[in-house]
Amino acid sequence: MTLGSTAYISLLTLAGIWGVAAVGVSLLAGLGGQFTFGQAGLVSIGAYASAVVTAEHGGHPLLGVLAGIAIAVAVALVTAPILRLRGWYLALATLALGHLVLHLEVTLTSVTGGNDGITGIPPLGAFGLTLGGETAYFVASWTTVALCMLLGRNLAASRFGRATRSVQADEDAARGLAVPALRYKTAMWVLAAAMAAVSGSLYAHYSQFVSPADFGVDHSITLFVAVLLGGYRSVFGTLVALGFLLSLPELGGTLSTPLLTALALMIVYALSPAGLAGLAEQAAPVARRLTRRHGHA
Repeated sequence: MTLGSTAYISLLTLAGIWGVAAVGVSLLAGLGGQFTFGQAGLVSIGAYASAVVTAEHGGHPLLGVLAGIAIAVAVALVTAPILRLRGWYLALATLALGHLVLHLEVTLTSVTGGNDGITGIPPLGAFGLTLGGETAYFVASWTTVALCMLLGRNLAASRFGRATRSVQADEDAARGLAVPALRYKTAMWVLAAAMAAVSGSLYAHYSQFVSPADFGVDHSITLFVAVLLGGYRSVFGTLVALGFLLSLPELGGTLSTPLLTALALMIVYALSPAGLAGLAEQAAPVARRLTRRHGHA
C-alpha cells in the first residue's frame, strides 16, 4: 500500500471520520472522567438519521446531519441518569446502551431496513457544493476533527473545564463545594454524543450505505482502546492510536488484529501508564539533550 494509493487515502479518511467520535470519547474521559463502551451506537444514530432523511425521504443532507445531532443529544439527555454510576459500572451501562441502539436498528426494519441496511445515500453537500471523491471527504473529515479539537481545547481552558476536572478528580469533594457534578457530567456526555452523531453522518454520506454491522460493539471497543492507548488526557494521542488501530488489518499480515491490539497495549502501558502521550513526554527531554549535544559537537 503506497503513500499515494487509494487504499491509503481511504484509510486516512475513515480515521478522520471515526476520529470525530474519538475526540468526543477522549474529552469524555479526559475532562469528564467517564469511559464508554457504547459510543458506536451513538455514531449509528447520526448515520441512520442522515440515511433515512436523504435516501428514504429525499431530504437535504444538512437536514439529516442536524436530525442526527438532535436525536443523539435527546438520547444522551434521556440516558443521563446512568452518569450517577461510576467506573466500570458506568462503562457496562454504556455497553448496554450501545446494544439497545443496535437492537432497535436491526428490528425496526420499516425504518432502518434491518440487517440489509440502507443504500443510495447521496454525497454530503451544502450551498451548491457537493463532496465527491476520497480527497474531498479526507479534507472534510479532518477539518471537522480539527474544529472538534479546538472546541475541546477551549472548553478545557474555560471555567467549565476547570469545574469538570474538579469533578473528575474527586466527585464527592466537588459536591461538597456545591459543584453540580451531574450537570457537568451530563454536558460532557451530550457533547460526546453530538460529536458521535456528526461522525456517523459523515460515514453515511461517505460510504453511501449503512447497516448495523458498521456500528457493532467492536467499533466501540476500538474507540475505547484508542483512548487508553493514546492517553486519555491527550486528544492528539487518541487520534494517533486510532489511526494505528484502523491500520492493523493492513499491517498485521497473518497476525490477528485483537492480538496486535493487546500486544500494543501491553508494550505501551509497560513503558508508560499514560499511553503514547506519556511516552512522548518522557522522550521530549531526551530529545532536547541529544539536540544540545549535537549542537555543541
